[in-house]
Amino acid sequence: MVVLLMSCTLVNGLTNVPPTISVTNVSFTPTTGSTATSRVPTPVSTATLMAPTATSTASVPSDAVVVNTLEQGVYPFNPNGKCALGEAIQSVLLQQAVDGCVLPPGSKTVYMPTGTYSLTEPDNAPVILFGKPQSDREHLDPAGFPVIAGTVTILGNDSVIQRSGSNQFGIFQVFIGGNLTLKDLTISGGDVSATHHPGGAIENLGGSLALVHVTLSHNMAYNGGALDIAGGINAENTVTGSTITQNTALVDGGGIHNAGHLLVKQSVISSNIAKDGVFGGGGIDNDGQDAQLTLDDSQVFGNSATLGGGIFNDGGTVNITDQSLLSGNLATWKFNGLSPDGGGGINSRADNDQLVIDQSLVIGNQAPASFGGGIIAGGQKTTITGSVFSGNIAGTGSALEITGGEVSVTGSCILDNQSLLPKSYNGIENDNSLAVDASQNWWGTKGPSVSADVKTASQMANPPVFCASSLPTPYPTLNP
Repeated sequence: MVVLLMSCTLVNGLTNVPPTISVTNVSFTPTTGSTATSRVPTPVSTATLMAPTATSTASVPSDAVVVNTLEQGVYPFNPNGKCALGEAIQSVLLQQAVDGCVLPPGSKTVYMPTGTYSLTEPDNAPVILFGKPQSDREHLDPAGFPVIAGTVTILGNDSVIQRSGSNQFGIFQVFIGGNLTLKDLTISGGDVSATHHPGGAIENLGGSLALVHVTLSHNMAYNGGALDIAGGINAENTVTGSTITQNTALVDGGGIHNAGHLLVKQSVISSNIAKDGVFGGGGIDNDGQDAQLTLDDSQVFGNSATLGGGIFNDGGTVNITDQSLLSGNLATWKFNGLSPDGGGGINSRADNDQLVIDQSLVIGNQAPASFGGGIIAGGQKTTITGSVFSGNIAGTGSALEITGGEVSVTGSCILDNQSLLPKSYNGIENDNSLAVDASQNWWGTKGPSVSADVKTASQMANPPVFCASSLPTPYPTLNP
């Protein structure tokens, strides 16, 4: 199988200058026996918003409530004979036609004609639980649409929903027991940062959420700049064929804050920022022991945070698989002379962390003033197989910094990473009392650069097929 990636010349020697960006097309062939069958998504420019690949519904489904105006309609839905998007959603939740909406019996679907839907004020409709309106919004934050406490599918047809004007509020909220599916849609401008609330575009308080060909961009929140997923409920959340880009969190999770179960598949998480997080996660913050994140055939690149420029795993489980890519992420934390920290690509060093990386690439990430350009790992267990670590830069432990837990790295390519401090290690630095099993890897022609208690015996004599002498190494812009 051939996969499309970007490439650039690897950095040679020690320097404080980040690598020059150069983008070309190269091929990447997985190892024999790989189960990977899908392509790595084509990277997007960090300067350009990537619109979702629409799978627009050509004709109106017979069971859909059809929106017929771009105007915003908010509770109490003053009748004007039209069917605004908020009114269509409320019709489905109530199972009762609102204003000019026509409700097919049992409809769970809203159909949006293509266009730009501007929201200038929040919707204060009371929560509909089990078909009955409650007394208020259950003390929830302001949002652009009625709270989703039932099952709703919205077919966007490549439309744009954007907040505009001076009022600040989020866009969607999914309540406990709610089930929201969004397709072929861009959501931008949600902002709940001033009130220190999470989820600029979408706040999931414990329901199920599915995003299919959706772009979340230019949203802002305290945590989870674009998307916040609460913990405590084991509802499933999926992001498929989607782009989450150029969002900002004041604290943690520039793109996504996840405390539940989340699958990101064939999607791009790019150019998000966690500004001043105690923890971080520029792209994704995976937060708490119930948090489960799977990154499947996806890209996390060009994000930045204090710790964990791409992903911050804080006590949860992270699985990265199927030729996923972490690249060009930046951890800005500066070593304070106490404990090591950082993690340009991933920070996963909380006590209960579980981290698995298989058949994936960790390339061109940076933690220039700290540790672990590619990954800093401690936690309970870190398992890396059949993957590539190259072109990562850090003070030391440029490919991998180990601070605790059980760690194994096998069948992987670890070369041309660069550490900036004197007497530092370009490959793996182990600051843990347990030995690290790094046998059966390809280190290039220079041999391993590792600290004590890193076992590198039984090295591969030849590079694996996915690790050719001209290695694919994308370096997207580090500062989104």
